[in-house]
Amino acid sequence: MQLCAKVAKMLNTIGEHEEVLLITQSRFTKNLQLEQDSPFLSSLARQEQIASDALARINIPHEKPDIDGEPNAKRTVS
Repeated sequence: MQLCAKVAKMLNTIGEHEEVLLITQSRFTKNLQLEQDSPFLSSLARQEQIASDALARINIPHEKPDIDGEPNAKRTVS
């Protein structure tokens, strides 16, 4: 049961990241259309803001999963 809960949590996290990427892609496409409609807007500044927003929202953990159920910090070397 604990493994099922961990897998479900990981799938939810992946789904959240996919949603953020889709939103970012949508904003980029919208801004690209604005640039084509109005060449006076600063394309580079908008793209930098979009990238900055996306990176701020994505927080992927870089830890190894605790396979044996024991937190990585408490694992001892034998």
